[in-house]
Amino acid sequence: MYSRLVILAAISLALTSAPAHAQQAPAPLSAPYQAIDARMQQLPDSTARSVDGVARYIKAAFATDDDRAWAALAWTTRHIRYDLDGVSTADFAYEAGEVVQQALSTRVGTPAAYAEVYAALANQLGLKTYVVSGQAQRAAERGGPPFHFWCATRLGGQWYLLDPAWAAGYLANGAFVPQLSSTYFKVAPAEFVRTHLPFDPLWQLLPTPYSPQQFQQGKVPAPLAQPWAVADSVAAYERLSVVGQLRSASRRARQALRTSLTELYLSGNERYEQNYYVTEHNRMLAAYNEAQQHAQQAIAQLNAFLAYYNHQFQPRKTDAQLRQLLAPIGADFQRARTLLSTIQFREETRQATVRELTAAVQSGEARLRKSQAFLTRYLGTAPAQRPVLFTTKDAARNEMLR
Repeated sequence: MYSRLVILAAISLALTSAPAHAQQAPAPLSAPYQAIDARMQQLPDSTARSVDGVARYIKAAFATDDDRAWAALAWTTRHIRYDLDGVSTADFAYEAGEVVQQALSTRVGTPAAYAEVYAALANQLGLKTYVVSGQAQRAAERGGPPFHFWCATRLGGQWYLLDPAWAAGYLANGAFVPQLSSTYFKVAPAEFVRTHLPFDPLWQLLPTPYSPQQFQQGKVPAPLAQPWAVADSVAAYERLSVVGQLRSASRRARQALRTSLTELYLSGNERYEQNYYVTEHNRMLAAYNEAQQHAQQAIAQLNAFLAYYNHQFQPRKTDAQLRQLLAPIGADFQRARTLLSTIQFREETRQATVRELTAAVQSGEARLRKSQAFLTRYLGTAPAQRPVLFTTKDAARNEMLR
């Protein structure tokens, strides 16, 4: 479980944010968006307490990726109440699963919760989505510091940006007014950067990224002599490990600008990396223990089968019963092998224990294959001739002797 790095509002007040401007009620939704929103409001609350439940409903109700993305955004904004009190503090090193579960349980959340819930739904729907953090020009109007959280989603092979929290409503007289808006849904990067500047320039998704100064001043940068290949850059990022993604994001953030706000982001990434290693280590320990249990169970059952073989299948079982003897053993070995394939301990001593267990599983599977071959021959032999299979010294007629 990730520990949290809490950024206090008192710290953020010393930071420079873009000038606030008055918010206005968003324009009414178009008819297609209204229809999707109306259908999402028919989702029973009992089904809407988990990401899987909501995603299954969306997948069954809508056919296109665009409609599914809007449905996920509409449901998120309708069913999470903007937390004006909680937004005055923020985590850069939160655990995403915890944030999503808390938001689904309490129906209250900060911008990070809006972004994480939408991202969880979108990814469950097969719509590749990342949560992005950075500066937002209107964040201060919403009672919080100038850092903010939003999403990047790939639709139809193209990357778009969207802000679930801002799509949920607007601020009036110090109070949050819920009103779903499509203004911050599926926004082109060149438009989105006018109000949102990510700490990691990669998520501007622009061939010529804005500098923080250009963002603050609203100046469009001159085209680079060697523009970023956005699609290739994102694809390279996606090929990295979790730690590789964190380190590459921090490197780009450092190169863009070093400010107090950036330092908090970088510190959060460092905490993410530390906690990731702890979480992964614990996951691998649990996986090893489970693999060991499956392997031990398989070996015990295989030994029982070998003892039964040595007694020439006495007491007698029906052919149907015999056919069921080895299947569970194979399933246990396969599960153990699958679990072991996910383990990559950093310590040599633990690597050695994984290799030992892997070797035991492989040896057990080899014995299992011989047992399966013999059992197949046994069941295919006439009952009167079966006893001879146990006494023959001919390995060609008894796979157990090979």
